[in-house]
Amino acid sequence: MSYFGAIGLVVVFVLLLKLTKLFENSIKVIGVSRVAISDIRNPELSDDIKEIRVRKHAFLMIKYFFILTISAIVCLAIPTGLIWLLDYFLVLSFENVIRITFSVWFLVLSCILVSMFFWYIAKNSKDTSL
Repeated sequence: MSYFGAIGLVVVFVLLLKLTKLFENSIKVIGVSRVAISDIRNPELSDDIKEIRVRKHAFLMIKYFFILTISAIVCLAIPTGLIWLLDYFLVLSFENVIRITFSVWFLVLSCILVSMFFWYIAKNSKDTSL
């Protein structure tokens, strides 16, 4: 039963990653930082315009910081809370699920499967946008 709990933990975590758009928002942060750096390095802009643009980018970066932080907390807390709740009602053991989840074979296998899942999602989203 603990194996199902460990698999469920990873599946719920990955689904929450997708629902909260954690990866998409992290890519937006990289885009905002690139634009901010290009604005700073642009010799055609005056210092006043650079300051206005950098403040705008800083506000966006702070906004994305809070979005990413809250999304990560939700993605970690909900599956862990569900496993803890199942342990509380004696359905499965929280310690066994965590032990299985941190075992080397489970980490390697879940990393491979999750990477394949996100690769498949990215490939299909690019194909449908054409």
